[in-house]
Amino acid sequence: MHMMKMYDNSEEPSSTRLTKELIMALEQLKAQIAARNREILALARTDMYLERVKLLTTVPGIGVPSAMERLTELGDVARFPSNDALASYLGLTPSGFSPGRQRAPGTHHALRQHQVAAHVAA
Repeated sequence: MHMMKMYDNSEEPSSTRLTKELIMALEQLKAQIAARNREILALARTDMYLERVKLLTTVPGIGVPSAMERLTELGDVARFPSNDALASYLGLTPSGFSPGRQRAPGTHHALRQHQVAAHVAA
């Protein structure tokens, strides 16, 4: 015979306690995000990224976080033989996409980011 354990009111999770725990978890996540954002901004000021970040942030709708996302996603742009190849990788050019053909990794995400930036700039 299965018996349910009986709880008195002191053992039941209260909505107030749960709410406080969720708020604390949210605050911790916000602090972690803020710390990562500070790290990204500091990295953007390094010699490795500074000039390219400055250039990208001249595009309306692209701030430092978006610029860093694009730069780290692309890696070394010298690996692209042409501007057209880079634009194609980013999903910015029409393609003859067919069921048997796959896009490069990250293209959908990059395309979506460019669409959002264009929308913000408009």
